[in-house]
Order: sequence, then C-alpha cells, then structure tokens
Amino acid sequence: MENKKKLEGIGGWLLLPVIGLIIGAVISIFVSILSLFLLNNSEFRIYFIGFTIGSFFSVYTLFLIFKKKKEAPKWAILTVWYVAILQVVFALIFPDSEWADLRSGFLLSPIIWTLYFSYSKRVKNTFNK
Repeated sequence: MENKKKLEGIGGWLLLPVIGLIIGAVISIFVSILSLFLLNNSEFRIYFIGFTIGSFFSVYTLFLIFKKKKEAPKWAILTVWYVAILQVVFALIFPDSEWADLRSGFLLSPIIWTLYFSYSKRVKNTFNK
C-alpha cells in the first residue's frame, strides 16, 4: 500500500518557519530603514547593524528555501539562532527596553526549529538540490 503521499515541498509544518521568515524579513528591513532616521547615534548603529544582518539572513534563507537548495535547512537554523542571540545582545545593551524582557521560553522556538530542520522527513525530501 504505497498510496501515502510523499512528504515534500513547502507545506505542513514547514509553512510556519517560512511565514515567520517572510514576516521577519519585512520587519528587519523596515526597522533597519527606520533606525536610520529615528534613533540616536549609538542606538542607530546597533539596531541598524543587527537588523541589517537579520534581513540578510532572512532574505537569503527564503531564497534557498524557495529554490529548494540543500543548504536551506542549515541557513534556517542559523537564522533562528541569530534572532535569539540578537535578542540577548539587545537585552544586555538596552536593559530598559522591550528587548530586556527575556522570558524563560525564548529559546524554545530556536530549539524546536533546529530539531525540525534536522530531523523532518519533509525537510529531507524537499531540500535535496
């Protein structure tokens, strides 16, 4: 009974990180541009650099995902961990900002997506070019 549909393509649980990357790319680009005009010099540099690098990670990862390249899962993992590390860095640099609110489960998302991109059959079947 080989009637089961082969798990591949951008669907199922894989849609969630893809949607997250799209939203993250838009927000990162927006904040990078906004930081050029609204923040003082020290904050400007830190936000601009952090979010510009985040924009690159998100956009490049999306490019690899939509081209179904085998490097896509590694870049997706790198991107989710970059965002988590960026949050910690911003919390340390700006302790009175909204970034300083590191909840106990903020590492849960990168851990879950690392496991998903490492062990998912859909990911293995989709990214093989």
